[in-house]
Amino acid sequence: MILLSKRQGRYFEGELRRRSLVGQPIPAETEHHNPSFRDTAVGKFLRTVGVFLVNLLVAVFGTAMIESSIWSQIGHPPSVSGVEAREWLLSLAIGAFLGFVVCMLWPNQSAVWVWVLPVAFLMVRVFLYGGSASNSVLVETSRSEHFFAPNCLNDKAACNDFFIFTIPFARTAAYSLAAWISLHFQTRPSKSLSQNVDTSV
Repeated sequence: MILLSKRQGRYFEGELRRRSLVGQPIPAETEHHNPSFRDTAVGKFLRTVGVFLVNLLVAVFGTAMIESSIWSQIGHPPSVSGVEAREWLLSLAIGAFLGFVVCMLWPNQSAVWVWVLPVAFLMVRVFLYGGSASNSVLVETSRSEHFFAPNCLNDKAACNDFFIFTIPFARTAAYSLAAWISLHFQTRPSKSLSQNVDTSV
């Protein structure tokens, strides 16, 4: 084993520096950073669920809040059919407006899927409605009328399923469709830009 004196060591180091052979010092050890909770699989799942629930609340209750303010300004129509028609129109229009605007300001894929839960609840309720006589043509007709155009002039309870299950379905369906359109418009410019860059090169 060759031992160098301090003088020889300094001379050797000086020669290396003069010849630019001395590189940057190698770090002793790279620090290991533990991933944060939001970067884990559970964190990403919870964040996705949270974004989905926010979109669902905006689609259902945000539409209801805007709709109630409109109802207070224009008043209620005199007939039940007018109430239902206006409810359909406002739910679809306001839901679509919110879905488009929310995804323009806050693009997220969860907004496209908010219709899933209301549709599932509506299908379960439709399946349970009518009991064992579901094969009857009259029951099928009354079932569709019950959920989509109920006659609740004499019995207000007949409209419960319409407002609890059908209207949230309509709001979220319009919200999701408008969100998909909004996201589609946002992705088109980037694709066309990339195509122009490729052709110019």
